[in-house]
Amino acid sequence: MIARTVTVTAVFSSNIIEATATITDTVVEADATLTTSVRHWQTEYPDYEGTYEITPSAEAQTLPSTDTVMHGDIVINPIPSNYGRITYDGTVITVS
Repeated sequence: MIARTVTVTAVFSSNIIEATATITDTVVEADATLTTSVRHWQTEYPDYEGTYEITPSAEAQTLPSTDTVMHGDIVINPIPSNYGRITYDGTVITVS
């Protein structure tokens, strides 16, 4: 019988398996490491159920989100092009 050595290195993704194996004659020696990603979404806080989209206004706006979990991005829309600010200084009305 002829002795021979074959070295194999394997990498799998999704869950990640990194392995190095050596085959000598009929003996296989291997070291492997498995790395898997674990996502945990459970929380003690309730989901945020308000709006995620806001248009600026002259008044302050508050999203009631304290102690909630938001699952999306907040979108702040631009001021619409047909909006104008009206001011009055006691004498003149100005639209800007």
